[in-house]
Amino acid sequence: MSPSRIKDPRDSRTQHTDISLPDWWRLLPAAAHPYLLIARFDRPIGWWLLLLPGWWVIPLAAADPAAMVRLMALFWIGAVTMRAAGCVVNDLWDRRLDRQVERTAARPLAAGTVSVMQALVFLALRCLVLPCPLNLFHVTPLVPLVLFILDALGALGAPGCI
Repeated sequence: MSPSRIKDPRDSRTQHTDISLPDWWRLLPAAAHPYLLIARFDRPIGWWLLLLPGWWVIPLAAADPAAMVRLMALFWIGAVTMRAAGCVVNDLWDRRLDRQVERTAARPLAAGTVSVMQALVFLALRCLVLPCPLNLFHVTPLVPLVLFILDALGALGAPGCI
């Protein structure tokens, strides 16, 4: 299955998903389609769920309208990037299972459109973007990175981790 499989967003036979792709999808290069799919940009509900609680409270806490817009933009970048990274991790872990489920069998990793190495590089790029909003919040990016690594080690069953 090649990236050119997505020809017409309205034709369900040429999609990796059960959701109709937006019209702007056709404007992007075909090589970008599998990466947009692995990051689930065709399903914005995930980053909306991360974003909306922050957006709800930012107007209450912001010192002025300019600070409010800045904080909301940073939260948007962080939510979209974090959701994309989480989706890539999920697809990496579930790629063998996804091949056996009709609804997920055409996902880029399960279908072989994106290799494991390409997905890892894409994930690494997402992880490089994640500290950027933290720098603008004046938070040391090393603290969340260390907590993320400890959490990942704990999820892998490493002894003595969170």
